[in-house]
Amino acid sequence: ATSPLRAQTDNVVRVGVYNFEPLVFVDKDGVPKGLYLDALDYVAEREGWQIEYVPGTWAECLSRLEAGEIDLLPSIGYTEERAQTLDFTREYLFLDWAIVYRGKDQPIETVLDLEGKKIAALKGSIYTQGLTKLLNQFDLHSQKKKKNEYTEVLAAVDRGEVDAGIITKVYGLVLEGRYSQIEATDIFFSPIKIFFAVPKGKHAQILAALDRDFAALKADENSPYYAWRNKWIGIYQAKPAIPTSLICGFAIALALVGFLLGFAILLRRQVAQRTRELQADIAARTRAEESLRASEERFRAIASNTPDHILMQ
Repeated sequence: ATSPLRAQTDNVVRVGVYNFEPLVFVDKDGVPKGLYLDALDYVAEREGWQIEYVPGTWAECLSRLEAGEIDLLPSIGYTEERAQTLDFTREYLFLDWAIVYRGKDQPIETVLDLEGKKIAALKGSIYTQGLTKLLNQFDLHSQKKKKNEYTEVLAAVDRGEVDAGIITKVYGLVLEGRYSQIEATDIFFSPIKIFFAVPKGKHAQILAALDRDFAALKADENSPYYAWRNKWIGIYQAKPAIPTSLICGFAIALALVGFLLGFAILLRRQVAQRTRELQADIAARTRAEESLRASEERFRAIASNTPDHILMQ
C-alpha cells in the first residue's frame, strides 16, 4: 500500500519508488533498494536529509512528481516533453535501453517481424515512446497493449496474450528467468541515460547536491559508486552488456535506415503520382482519338451518300 503523503519539512525529502530492479525497487519485505537508492542514501547522509519513500507504479510516481506530491524521483530518462514539467540532474548513474521479448512460438527475429503484432509496453514509459518511433520509422503497424508494471508486460507475453513485449535490458535480465514461454530477441533500441528529477522550478538545492556528490563519486575509481554498480549490475557478468559504442552505432544505422526508408516511401509516392498523371493523360488521349475516329467515320458516311457534284461545289 502507498504510504500517506504529507507536507515536507525542511530536511524531509519525499522520494517516489517503483519496481525497476536493480536500479530502484521495493523488495519482498517492503524495503526500498537498488543502485539509485544506495547513491541517494549516501548523499542524504552527507546533506542531513531524511528520506521518506513513497511506493507506487511508474505512472503513479511520475504523476505525483509532476503534481509536486513528491519531491524527487530516481531512475528517470530525460525527454524534452518531460523537461516542460520537471528539472533533471546533470549527472547520471546508468545507461539502459529497450529490448523486445517474444513468445517462444513467435517468429520474431527483426524489427520488420513486428508488423501486425500485439506488443505489450509500460504505460508512460520513455521506451514505449521509443517503440512508437521505431515502428513509424519502418512504416509498421502494430497494436500496443499498455501495462502498469514490467512484470505485467512479460507475463502477458508468457501467457500468449500478446506476441511480444518491450522492457529495459537490465530489468529484463532480472525478470526473464521467471517466465518459461518468453525469450529475448536481438531487437533493441532507445539507449537512454537515467537521471533523477524534481518538479519544475523546485528543489534546486537537491539537484545541486546530487550533481556535486555524483560527479565526485564517478571521478574516484575507489568510491562506493563502483561497489554499488558491481553489487546491483553484477547480473551483466552472466550476460555481457552491449557496448555503448555499438549502441550508438546502431542508433546511427537506424536513423540512416529510417532516412532511406522515408526517401523510398517519398519516391514511391512520387512514382505513383506520376503514374496516375500518365494514366489520366493516356485516357484523355484515347478519348480524343476515339472522338476523332468517330468524326472521321461520320464524315465518310456523309461523303458516301452525297452526290459528287455537291461535294465539288
